[in-house]
Amino acid sequence: MFLYKFGRRLGGGAYRAGDRSKTDIFFVQTTDISVGSQLHGQLGYLRSRGLRVAVASADTGVLETIAARDQVAAYGLPIKRDPSVVADLHALAVVFALMRRLAPRVVVYGTPKASLLGAIASWALRVPRRVYCVYGLRAETMSGYRRRLMLLIEKTIIFLSTDVVAVGHGLREEMLAAGISGDVMVFGKGSANSVDMAAYKRRGQDEALRFSFREQQGIPRNAMVVGYVGRITADKGIDTLIEAMRLLREELGDVYLLLVGPDEALNGLQQLTIAVLDEYWVCRTGNVVDTSSVYAAMDVFCLPSRREGLPTVLLEAAASGTPIVATNATGVRDVIPDASCGHIVSIDDGKGLAAALRSVLENPVAAASMANHTQGLVSKEFNRERLWAIQYSFYAAATGVGNGAVSDD
Repeated sequence: MFLYKFGRRLGGGAYRAGDRSKTDIFFVQTTDISVGSQLHGQLGYLRSRGLRVAVASADTGVLETIAARDQVAAYGLPIKRDPSVVADLHALAVVFALMRRLAPRVVVYGTPKASLLGAIASWALRVPRRVYCVYGLRAETMSGYRRRLMLLIEKTIIFLSTDVVAVGHGLREEMLAAGISGDVMVFGKGSANSVDMAAYKRRGQDEALRFSFREQQGIPRNAMVVGYVGRITADKGIDTLIEAMRLLREELGDVYLLLVGPDEALNGLQQLTIAVLDEYWVCRTGNVVDTSSVYAAMDVFCLPSRREGLPTVLLEAAASGTPIVATNATGVRDVIPDASCGHIVSIDDGKGLAAALRSVLENPVAAASMANHTQGLVSKEFNRERLWAIQYSFYAAATGVGNGAVSDD
């Protein structure tokens, strides 16, 4: 592992000799978990098309795997998720120095902390194209001065950027409704990265995987299982999910909850929720890099979120053939447009969520039909190869390597 004075390099891609710029496109994210979920495979695809790609984020142990898999240069950064003036200034200095060293033609930043640091550094260095990828609007679940401050940060990032890309059409509309004006584009039908439809479909229908994964988690072979994939935080509606599960267990008996994702800000959850997380019927896996293995174990996938952009986990569940119950968060209807694709309930409605989950569990034939319909729709509308081709056309044109144009086709 090679150590730089600024940033920790974990991998490398090929650079063309004799070119003043060392990097065509530089991605900056807050954590490597975000890189893994939002850019999985995309970095390698862009590299395979001739772009020199680098990525930087906080390193929790996943970044090196990403660098090796996609054969791109990756750098660890001292970015902390929680606000800290001293730590944030230090992170900004590191990002600035690394960006100056790499001299990218295009910088792409996403997630709140990394976007602010990346926007400031790339603007100060006059990087020609500065692309803000909006994965969600954090201000949605805020009020008062915190909401005003977050919207001010969003507007500052946009002001410093040359291009703004929202991951979904619903998110774009929410941004405009919140007073965030400007030219906000969406690649194709939306999504940060889509999913490998074939892999999720194959593994989602694997009976052997279904039972082996349940056995690993201590879940009985024939138990009813509600699944969730994502961060374990209040914004994701975990309090509402636990309320719904308690009601569901009163009605149907021993139903299990499978939580897949990293624990974050558990202190923001209700005390009752925190206590229930230790119950035998709640199975927590922690972060799973490749989630294609988890959906086979679920009878229904539940997304109780209070805010989203365009949820990749819904694409994963749909591709896996898993019935879906979700709240009416921003971006959900981009994937679940009507009742034929899944059940949608109001945000923070534990009783409604429990009722929808019960409907799926008690009507497996109707649930399977709904899941098959959603699988076909998502496979058609959110084709990963098409999305990557659109993204490549945009980035290649922005770097000057090509003259492609963004298209929905």
